[in-house]
Parts: sequence; C-alpha cells; structure tokens
Amino acid sequence: MLKQAYSKELEFFIQASINHITKVEFLIAFHATYNNSITKSNVLGRFQGAGLVPFDLQAIILKLNVKLQTLTPTGPPLPKVDP
Repeated sequence: MLKQAYSKELEFFIQASINHITKVEFLIAFHATYNNSITKSNVLGRFQGAGLVPFDLQAIILKLNVKLQTLTPTGPPLPKVDP
C-alpha cells in the first residue's frame, strides 16, 4: 500500500516535468504518502489480514507454512530411576 501511494505521489512530479528526484522532493513525496497511508484503520487492517487481530493462531500458522512433526529419540534409552 505504501509503495503504491508513493508511486501516485511521484506522478505529480512527473506531471510537473520534474524528472530528477532530489532528497528534498523524495522527503516531500514520502511525507505526504506516509501521512495518507499509515492510518489506524490501515494498520489494524494489516494486522487483521495476518490473523493477529482478532488473534487467529490457525491463520498465522497457515501463512508461515509450518509443518509440525513429532521428534523421535535417537540415543540409547534412559535408565529407569526408582523413586
């Protein structure tokens, strides 16, 4: 979302025939982009999309592509201890 919004901001410079972006123009465009795209609703939407709000462990595990497996012991058996 931030990348797309920044591209739209740069279109204004292109329309004004500014072909070289200096640090000043970059900061102007980035500041406007940041203020317009990093909103409470966007941030909460990204957390919800990741399954973090409301917390959904299954959604998180599916995104990580984790395969659970049971470990099997590889060494000799442990001696029995009498209590």
